[in-house]
Amino acid sequence: MDKEQFDAATALKRQEIRAQIDNDVVKGLLLINGGAAVALLAFLPTLFEHGKVTQIWLFVFVLFALLVYLIGLFFAVIHNHLRRRCSIEYDKPHQPGKIYQKYKDKIKWKWLEIVLMEPDVCVVSWAFMAFSACCFIVAGILVMIGGFTVLGWGAAILALLIIVVLLSIALWILRKSLFIGWDLIEK
Repeated sequence: MDKEQFDAATALKRQEIRAQIDNDVVKGLLLINGGAAVALLAFLPTLFEHGKVTQIWLFVFVLFALLVYLIGLFFAVIHNHLRRRCSIEYDKPHQPGKIYQKYKDKIKWKWLEIVLMEPDVCVVSWAFMAFSACCFIVAGILVMIGGFTVLGWGAAILALLIIVVLLSIALWILRKSLFIGWDLIEK
C-alpha cells in the first residue's frame, strides 16, 4: 500500500470514528432529556394526596422542567437532522486546505466575539446540540429550585443566586475553551 492509499484509508477510518462519536452524542442527548422526562412523569403522582396537589410550587416547577426536557428532546432530533446536512456540505467538492476559507466572512457573531469558520448548517447543528444539553441543565435547575420552595422561598432564592454564579463561571470557561478552531476577534 502506497502513501496515498494509506492516507485515504486513514482519513476514511477517522471519518467513521467521528460519525460514531456524533451518533453517540445524539443518543446521549436523547437519553438524558428523555430519561429525565420519564423520571419526572413518574415523580408527578407523589405530589398528589387525595386528588389534590400537596406542593403547588414544586408541581409548577416540575411541569415547567418537563416542558424544557421535551424541548431538549426536540432540539436533539433537529441536531441529528442538521448533522447529516452538515456532512453533505463537507462532501461537496472543494480545494484541499481551503474548506473553511469560503465561510470565514460569512457568519460573524460579534456578541460572542468570534468569527465562525464552519458552514452555516454545521454551526446551527452545533447550536441545537448545545441547546439540547442546556435544556437538561435548565430543567434540572428548575426542579431543584422547586424542591427548595418546599423548604421556603428564602432557600429557593439563595439556590437561584448560587446557580447564577456557577452558570456564569461555567459560561466563561466554555467561551474560553470550546471555540477551538475558531478565530477569536481581538478587541
